[in-house]
Amino acid sequence: MKNVANIEFPDNDESWHEIKKYNILRNYLVHDGLGFPITMEELDSNVSKIGITGKTKELINIINQHPLLSLEESLVDYLELRLSREFCNEVVDKLMRFFTIIYNTLLNCEWVIEEDKNF
Repeated sequence: MKNVANIEFPDNDESWHEIKKYNILRNYLVHDGLGFPITMEELDSNVSKIGITGKTKELINIINQHPLLSLEESLVDYLELRLSREFCNEVVDKLMRFFTIIYNTLLNCEWVIEEDKNF
């Protein structure tokens, strides 16, 4: 929006920063599933010692920092991500807030339509 349409984008808004975290979470869930092939004991010891790096480490940090997300042990030495109902409600609220900001920004824009000289 900023570069193409020269419209202010609310990338400094707190909801945008949360949405980017939700996107990391979403990508992991879609591409890798709900689980991590480690135990809670291994996770508690030290993430870097057990070889968790990159996107998985980033995701675990997001989960550990969010009070409405948790990792719980499953039956087979596997940690599963638990999304609380409150977390799902929070996601909807943040998205609505963000899209309301976008909507209001677009309402207040002065639109300039240039003629296409090729016609």
